[in-house]
Parts: sequence; structure tokens; C-alpha cells
Amino acid sequence: KIGTCPNTKMFAIQEITEQGPDFPIGVCGLTNIDWQARHAEFSIYISPFCQGRGFGREALYILCKHGFDDFNLNKIWGEVFDGNHGTKMYKSLGFKMSPGHIQHYFRNGEYINTQFAVMLRKDWRNDVIDSGGDIRESWWGPVLSQAAYQGCKAGWG
Repeated sequence: KIGTCPNTKMFAIQEITEQGPDFPIGVCGLTNIDWQARHAEFSIYISPFCQGRGFGREALYILCKHGFDDFNLNKIWGEVFDGNHGTKMYKSLGFKMSPGHIQHYFRNGEYINTQFAVMLRKDWRNDVIDSGGDIRESWWGPVLSQAAYQGCKAGWG
């Protein structure tokens, strides 16, 4: 767990190898947590050198599991730039895409539209399966390590 703000829960993402946890390859978290309305914005960043290998999908799955199961959230959402390659991954986890902001950001001389990736508790599936098997049972590959999960779970609130 990174930081101590009660409305932000950030975590390092590490690759798990046969030798154990490796160096951090990214970060993910729940921000702008509204404990009364029970919703939070997700954020995720994976190093460009590690993208496309399933790290983000597995980390976001675990993040959502914590958000719904441990934090009792009703909604987890994230703002996504149009054209973001992660959109396919969000949909594979069950996120619904909804319209966002029109020409909300300005980058490299042009305006960028956004959309929202939204997951409601009622739509959450703890049994998301991919071609590599059940993410919950995965040991190899990209995860928030079990040690990190156990260490952070006690400090969440």
C-alpha cells in the first residue's frame, strides 16, 4: 500500500516469478473514494515495457475484488481517453463504457474526448475467466502479490 490518505488506496504492481515478487512494474488504486455513496475512481498505470502481457487485467481484477468485497463499494469507475488500448481489457472484465467528456483535455495540439468505464456491484463477477484460467487462482504472472494483499488488507478502512 502506498500513502495514508483515507480516500485513496494505491498499490504497487509486481510481477510474481518462481523466485518470488519481482520489481514493481506499475501502480493501481482507488481514488476519490466516497465512503457514504460507496463509489471510487480506479487508476492504473503499467510500464510501457510491460504492457500487453496481462498485468493490467489481473491487477484491475484484484483491485475491483478488494473494492467490492473488502470496501463494500457499489460502483468503481475510471475515466478513459478515447482510443485507449485498455478499453478492450476493461470490457473483458465486465466494465460498461459510457459517454464521458467532449474535448475535455488538450494534448499534442488537439482536444481529447473521454469515456467512463463503470462497474456496478450488481454486475461484478468474482469468477472472471480468461484463456489462462481463473485469475483468482493464478500464481504466475502479474498480480498484486498475496503478501501485499495480506499486508494491506489489515490496514484498509
